[in-house]
Amino acid sequence: MRMEACKGYSEENTIVVPKIIYLAVEIARNIEGINEKLKMEFTEDHRKNGAQL
Repeated sequence: MRMEACKGYSEENTIVVPKIIYLAVEIARNIEGINEKLKMEFTEDHRKNGAQL
């Protein structure tokens, strides 16, 4: 799970948690809109690199 939602997955920003905790936190982040900025950056980066979503 990402410790800081504003950053992507990396070794420094990732911790291991039980799946149910991961799901609960990610659902809460999505409901609050915290993941939107990172999702837009991720999508834009893939479009620049020619990947299809």
